[in-house]
Amino acid sequence: MLKKLLVILVGVVLLGGCTVQNNVATVEQGVQEYQDIQQAKQNAHEVMAMAHEEFFRDVPSMGDVHPTVVGKELSVEAWGVKEFIIAYAFEAYNTGDTSKLVNYLKEQNLYERYQAISRKYDLDKQEQILTAKPVTGNLGMQSVTESFFDNYLTGDFFLCYGDKSTDSSLGKSFGMLIPGIWKHAGIMDTQAPDRNAPVLSASNATTSGFCVGYETKNKWANEASVSAYRVNGRTDSKARNGVDYAKQFVGQPYNILASRSSDTGWYCSKVVYRAWLSQGINIEPTPWITDPWVTPTDLADDSDTYWIGGDQS
Repeated sequence: MLKKLLVILVGVVLLGGCTVQNNVATVEQGVQEYQDIQQAKQNAHEVMAMAHEEFFRDVPSMGDVHPTVVGKELSVEAWGVKEFIIAYAFEAYNTGDTSKLVNYLKEQNLYERYQAISRKYDLDKQEQILTAKPVTGNLGMQSVTESFFDNYLTGDFFLCYGDKSTDSSLGKSFGMLIPGIWKHAGIMDTQAPDRNAPVLSASNATTSGFCVGYETKNKWANEASVSAYRVNGRTDSKARNGVDYAKQFVGQPYNILASRSSDTGWYCSKVVYRAWLSQGINIEPTPWITDPWVTPTDLADDSDTYWIGGDQS
């Protein structure tokens, strides 16, 4: 009887060891997969950056037209061709409608250049890499679930690189025209009217329409890459007051051509920027003349923000 019991115990221990080994192998597989995807994405981002630089080489910009007004906000009428292309690319990314962007590229005789560069750098392939998700063992580091957003505080903000595939003649790669890694932003509000839609932003995906409004956890969980950031010097009161400030503009229309100081036109990263600016914290690292928008990547690059979770692209 004792011998039988010992055999059973040894078997349980061995089986337990196999389970532990299998779990370790699964975790290692997930970590390796994550690392491989991150490396591939980093390579794709570098290719996109090279394509961006080559495409805009010698394209007239606002800085060329107004080189002596660094740091001053200028009206849209002062923009160069480069600024309009980037603006229309941002709008297309938010709507999925590239017609305005295509027409403007053709008007400026830059459509064939875009196509040539897209082929040269195989940008559709780069876009596929950037929108890939892990198949197994992502460990919460890449693809996120709706519960991911329950871990963050009011005033934290999210950035994403979404899959904006299109059947237009631009293919899938017009994200190359947008400077920086990240393409969309939103700020967390733990007291949002709907707990399933706690991300305040401006897009055509808000619960209020194509305007400033709240986006759902589900919308964000379906993006290819999501990252979370926090602002240095954050306090509960500053975060609450900043988000409450931004909330007053819910329903205001989306407009990528709006000045970042204007209250009548909004886009995603401007909502985040203005929320914190209202509390005396400027999370825009670049002057107006070199970057007329507050881009999602600007928010990540500013010295007053830091990564706290999600995809660390």
